[in-house]
Amino acid sequence: MWALNQLEYPFLVVTGADHNKTNTRLGKVYELLGPDFKMVVGDYLSIPQCLHNKACVESIDKPLGIPSHKLFIFDGFGQ
Repeated sequence: MWALNQLEYPFLVVTGADHNKTNTRLGKVYELLGPDFKMVVGDYLSIPQCLHNKACVESIDKPLGIPSHKLFIFDGFGQ
């Protein structure tokens, strides 16, 4: 993440206890700012749940959702 910041690479970071609510909000944020972000980084629970959340991931019903190729898991957030 430090390297991404140093390279000024635009990305979103997802963390949160209520992953369903977090992913729904993430979908809305991405809808507004999506083309500017190259990747979405989340913990090992958030990203798999985003892939199954219709309000988060890109689909026929939500064409402005997050494309699955922009979702990455980072397991170094700590608890």
